[in-house]
Amino acid sequence: MNRLTEVQVRKAKPREESFKMADGGGMYLLVHHNGSKYWRINYRIGRQQQTQALGVWPAVSLKEARGKRAQLKAMLKEGKNPIQVQKEKKEEQNKMLQKQQIQEEGVFERVTKEWIRRQSVRWTEKHCRDVRRTFENHIFPELGGRHLNEIDIRQILGVLRALESEGKHEAAHRARQRIEAVFRYGIITGLCEHNPAVSLKGALTPQRKKPQAALAPEELPEFLRRLRGLRRTTTDAVGNAIHAADLRANHGTATRRMEGIPSRGEEPDLDHSSRADEDAP
Repeated sequence: MNRLTEVQVRKAKPREESFKMADGGGMYLLVHHNGSKYWRINYRIGRQQQTQALGVWPAVSLKEARGKRAQLKAMLKEGKNPIQVQKEKKEEQNKMLQKQQIQEEGVFERVTKEWIRRQSVRWTEKHCRDVRRTFENHIFPELGGRHLNEIDIRQILGVLRALESEGKHEAAHRARQRIEAVFRYGIITGLCEHNPAVSLKGALTPQRKKPQAALAPEELPEFLRRLRGLRRTTTDAVGNAIHAADLRANHGTATRRMEGIPSRGEEPDLDHSSRADEDAP
């Protein structure tokens, strides 16, 4: 047991073929022909011999390798299979890593930015800016760093009530809708299970409906007069464009002037309704 020294390990030179330098207790240093050095240990479980890696020298020193050997021997005395223990440990580490990854991916601000990125292909640039501004100015300061599963109704309501307290009732309704959309995306992607924003539809102050613009009866004659003038202007502009096109065509084909220009009686009536309006009292 403990036959090797650090000096021997350091000065071990490669040969044409790999060779072993035993330290005892089944542990040895495997020296490859390229000069790399690996710690290994042989042990038995029942009648089967197993080999397990203990690390690479010099990242794992002789002292550290012996410590790993002692741990392995202790497992064997307890009736445990070191390979199985190592496998279970690795699986547990992978689960922890996945959990941490999900935790990072499920942060509200991160999910929101991903949702905006995917939706922006069908949005106008202005709408995209408005959506980003809503989250950055009013929502991220309170909810941005939280995981979707950690956000509850009261926290969202607090954000919306803050907007209402500033008289921004329409903005509060839009913010609720956008938060709901983010949570819906989170459910679809498996980052959360519930959408707390859905339950807040009736919790906000109703928006005031803006009255539609309407004409007073006494304003109707003036409106019709202007409308008739607009129609005549539009008709004249179209007629002028047709006349100009005729002139260009005549110039290119040497058509006689009177053959290319229709008479007054032949001009198309572009808007039948305009004549009807002119006859209206």
